[in-house]
Amino acid sequence: MPASAILSIGDELILGRTCDTNATWLCARLADAGCPATTVRQVGDGEAGITAALASLAPGHQLILCTGGLGPTDDDRTRHALATLMGR
Repeated sequence: MPASAILSIGDELILGRTCDTNATWLCARLADAGCPATTVRQVGDGEAGITAALASLAPGHQLILCTGGLGPTDDDRTRHALATLMGR
């Protein structure tokens, strides 16, 4: 069974302004698919924090789902963090 993790991204989550219902929903879907999440982590919108979280999750998980903090705009930090982690 592959190990999976969920990384929820957003200042609104770590400041307590928003409840992370995405992670709850994703955990249920992963469990239904036979790939239950072993870790759920929250980080703010900063690129360094996202990069560090992905780097720490990668060795122990075959699948990492990121939720929040994503967007097609130039200020999206998640894609930059992933690119940094991959050496790009």
